[in-house]
Amino acid sequence: MEQTHETAIARMRGFIYGNWQTCITSAFAELELAEILVDGTKNIGYLANKTGIEPAILFRFLRCCAQLKFIMIDAGTKDITLTDFGKYLLRNHPGSQRDAALLNGAFYRYEPWGKITGVLRAGSGEGFSETHKSGSLDFLKDKPAHLEVFQKAMTNLSVTENETLAKNYDFSRFDHVVDVGGGHGTFLRAVMESNPGMHGTLFDLEETLASVILPEDPLSERITLTGGNFFESVPATGDLYTMKNILHNWPVEKVRLILNTLHLAITGSPGAREKRVLVIEHLMSEDADAESIAPWMDMNFFILVGGQERTFHEYRELFFGAGFEITKTLLTKTGRSIIELGITPAA
Repeated sequence: MEQTHETAIARMRGFIYGNWQTCITSAFAELELAEILVDGTKNIGYLANKTGIEPAILFRFLRCCAQLKFIMIDAGTKDITLTDFGKYLLRNHPGSQRDAALLNGAFYRYEPWGKITGVLRAGSGEGFSETHKSGSLDFLKDKPAHLEVFQKAMTNLSVTENETLAKNYDFSRFDHVVDVGGGHGTFLRAVMESNPGMHGTLFDLEETLASVILPEDPLSERITLTGGNFFESVPATGDLYTMKNILHNWPVEKVRLILNTLHLAITGSPGAREKRVLVIEHLMSEDADAESIAPWMDMNFFILVGGQERTFHEYRELFFGAGFEITKTLLTKTGRSIIELGITPAA
């Protein structure tokens, strides 16, 4: 009983002080300490010179980083070495999470969570979150450094899942996929890599596509970049449309607008009945006790942009109202579901 009591308190304190870990991780990334340490062990004086932080203060911070296993500190010399785990905060690590760490520590993402009681009482993040009114991308359009971090963070967050998602659905029957709100195109490329005859359109805001650099390879030659706003129009060129992590960013009325615009593009072109839409999202379980990241994602989007994660039934109603029917649902190992849509027979 005593051990259970102690364990419960330790667990509770982990929740209470968890924000400290977020801040330390974000600062480690912002100070580029992984980049400084990647070529070998360094002493505190060297790190202080590179970061512009007084050595004694920096060492106090580094002790926390050592607790998170980003670095090792030699007990005798106090020299600092980057760990393999810490390398995930490198810019160019294949599994880099550096920009995700910077994003979650950014003022416009972090501060609204500290006002969550006010958000709950108000019933909205409006007035608490600077991105609530018009979304993150609109807020960041005149903040190029933050916008770059946001876009790269989206890539960081997708790095472990795109290949899995691409393998969980049969894309081979389609000739042209349009990735709606596809960001830097990492998901589109993952889909096209195993489908050599497929062509793709990466559709996103002009300012987003301006920062897209496609690798110089045969795959990129089959990708067209098309700028636009999915609230206004969507290219009618595809026989498959994908929307990964798009709908959860928006409140119901905006989701309806996106779906209506998409429906108009599909039904206004030949072969509408055979065309398909893939919506890739976390589905909220009807069981509130089910272990899932979805409730956390849901609260994040509620606070920051007025969006939400939805249950299967909530999505089905939204799709039906826009002239779509669910033809297939696949739960993947990533925790996200692939929801396949077709045009409803009555449409």
